[in-house]
Amino acid sequence: MILRFVLFQCVWLCCAFGAVWEMPIVGIAAALACVGGCIATDPSPRRALLLQVLVAMIGLLGESALVAGGIVAYASPWPSPKLAPAWIVALWMAFGTTLRDTSALLGKRAKLLAGLLGFLLAPASYLGAERMGAVAFERPMLHVWFAIAILWAMAYPTLLALDERVHPRAPLA
Repeated sequence: MILRFVLFQCVWLCCAFGAVWEMPIVGIAAALACVGGCIATDPSPRRALLLQVLVAMIGLLGESALVAGGIVAYASPWPSPKLAPAWIVALWMAFGTTLRDTSALLGKRAKLLAGLLGFLLAPASYLGAERMGAVAFERPMLHVWFAIAILWAMAYPTLLALDERVHPRAPLA
C-alpha cells in the first residue's frame, strides 16, 4: 500500500521536473513504468488496463477543460497547447494505481472523503507544480483554486467508483 503512494509521488516529481526541463518523456516513461508494473502484477490485468484507460480519459477531459477554460497552461504542452499534455494524462494514470489503496484506507465513506480530499488538497498539488514551473495559472488564484477543487471533488469519487466497478470486491461477512 505505502509503496504505491511513494511510487506515485516519485512519478509526480518526474512528470513535473520533466515538463519544466522540456523533457516530458521522462515523466511519461516513469508513469508508464509504474502503471505497467501495476497492471502486470494485478490479478486481473485486463480489468486493470481497462481502469487505466478510463482514468486516462477522465484525466484528459478534466485537464483539457482547465486548459480550454483558460485556467491553466502547462509546460511542455505536447501534443497540443489546447489539450492536456501527455505527461499530465500519464500522471493521472499513475494516480489510478493508488485507487484501491485509497478505498481501503478511507473505508466505508471512501467516495465522500475522496471528494472532500480532492476539493481541499488537489489545488495545493497544482500550486506546488506552479512553483516549480510545470504549470502556469491563467486566472486569479481564487478562480484557479476553485476550478481545480471542483474538478477533483468530482473526479476523485468517480475514479473510486470506477475502480469498484472494474475490480469488484467480495462483500464483507
